[in-house]
Amino acid sequence: MLGACARRVPEPHVTPGSPLARVQIGMGVREVIGLLGPPTDQRTHPTGKVFIPYYFGGDSVETEFHYVGLGRVVFGAGPSCSRP
Repeated sequence: MLGACARRVPEPHVTPGSPLARVQIGMGVREVIGLLGPPTDQRTHPTGKVFIPYYFGGDSVETEFHYVGLGRVVFGAGPSCSRP
């Protein structure tokens, strides 16, 4: 059986001193709203995994929080692939 991580998470590019610099990878929606307040806009969309037949993982949807003048925070559902 072959196992692999299907997604590589890029390093965030955040200006030092920006409120987004306080957001850490792995934070939940409530934690981000607690730090930055409610988003200016929000978008939820399917990832490519939604089209894989018989795929029952939880990471087939992403939610993006958009903050005017700051940037965006992307949340993925389900377990992440973390390997040493």
